[in-house]
Order: sequence, then structure tokens, then C-alpha cells
Amino acid sequence: MRHRKRIFKIGRRPDHVRSLLANQVCSLIIEGRIYTTLAKAKEVKRFAEKMVTLGKRESLHHRRRAISKLHQVDAVRKLFDEIAPKYTERDGGYTRIIKLRQRRGDAAPMCYLEFVEQELKKNQIKKSKSGKGKPVATKENNVEVTDETGESPAGTQKQDARKSSKSDQVDAEKFIDAENENSPRGSDTTSKSDKVKLSSEKKAVDSFVKVSKETEQNKTETESLKDSDTEHPESDSAEEKSQKADDRKKD
Repeated sequence: MRHRKRIFKIGRRPDHVRSLLANQVCSLIIEGRIYTTLAKAKEVKRFAEKMVTLGKRESLHHRRRAISKLHQVDAVRKLFDEIAPKYTERDGGYTRIIKLRQRRGDAAPMCYLEFVEQELKKNQIKKSKSGKGKPVATKENNVEVTDETGESPAGTQKQDARKSSKSDQVDAEKFIDAENENSPRGSDTTSKSDKVKLSSEKKAVDSFVKVSKETEQNKTETESLKDSDTEHPESDSAEEKSQKADDRKKD
């Protein structure tokens, strides 16, 4: 009876199998994904998840145990500092296998073995939108650092520029809506491009009207001056007044 006596041999000696699994797990930790056969991936999956559980405990004893299994200090450091903290709320299932085509030559089934990171990113984004939790600003999560008010310092300038542009658009749209209400077709018939054209035409018309009003005022002023000259001619000179006075005395 061979119950629960499963041995992963794959035609190699035990020391070769141990070194193969350790190297595969270290490459998985460093790269995040490996391309291998399905038989190796199933065994590496078991070994890698055990290492992640050691990393979640975060103690010197567990670090030494992981180093004794993997034999690479850099990989163990990344496992304990970066990978294991992501899965504090997950009880197992840290990796997944994506099956691919068969390999040419021996027809061995191939697959990808990778950490489950994309699902965690999606969950963090959903939590941040719902307000239950705030996303952590890291390079892997690609989340911007925010202030206490919830706005990023770089985003405030963009928001101010957007507000100013929106205010200009609203003013133009109000004027266009007023003109469309007077028109028989209504405001629904005009598109956004038509609205922009109408606003530019309105500005040109307003400037032309102002210039024409100023010219008319100048004309009226000049005409009024001429009329005043004709109605009220200049007074007679002193000599003419003296002659008129002499003529009156003679009479």
C-alpha cells in the first residue's frame, strides 16, 4: 500500500531534485513568473507556498529556515520584505498555474507559474473607490501619494486648470443656449462644434458693433458742432458795431 507516499523523482537523484526546486522557487521570487513543465510547476507551487507562509511569520528563526531551504540570501530578503506582506490577509493560494501548449519534441505540457498579484491590485483599487481602505503608495501598486485632504499635490494644479477651462466653456454654452431658445429649432439641434463656432462669431460681432457705435458717436458730435456754427454765427466786430451806432444817431 502506497497511501500518502508521493515522491517527486522525475528521473533525478534526491540532491538534484532539492537543488532544482530551490532554484525554481528563487527564480519565481525574483522574476515573479517562470516558464516550465506542468509536472515541475505543481511541485514548485507546493514548495513556494510553504516559503511564503514562513515569510508571513517574520522572525529570525523563520528567515534562517528559509535560507537553509533556498540557499540564496537575496531571494529570501525579497520574500520576507516585499512578497510575503502582500498576502497577510490570504490563507494559501499565493500562486497559480496557467497551462499552455505542448512542447515540440517530447510533447511535454508547458505552463506559466506566477504569483497572484494582479487580483490583489484590483481588490486594492476597489477598496479605495468604496472608501473602506486607502491604497498604499508603492511602485508596484502604481498609486499616487495623497495629502490628508485626499488630493495629490500634483493633481491640484491640474484641477485648477480644468476648472478654469470648464468655466469658459460654461459661459459660452450659456450664451449659445440663450440664442438657441430664441431660434425655432431649439438648443438640441446644435452640436458642440457648432456651439464653439457660434461663440467665436458672437465675439467678432460684438467687437464690430462697438467700433460702429464709436464711429456713429463721432459723426453726431461733428454734425452738432456744424449746426451750432450755422445757427449761432460769430458776433459782429467792434468797427461794425460803431458804424451801426452812428447810423442810428443820424436817423
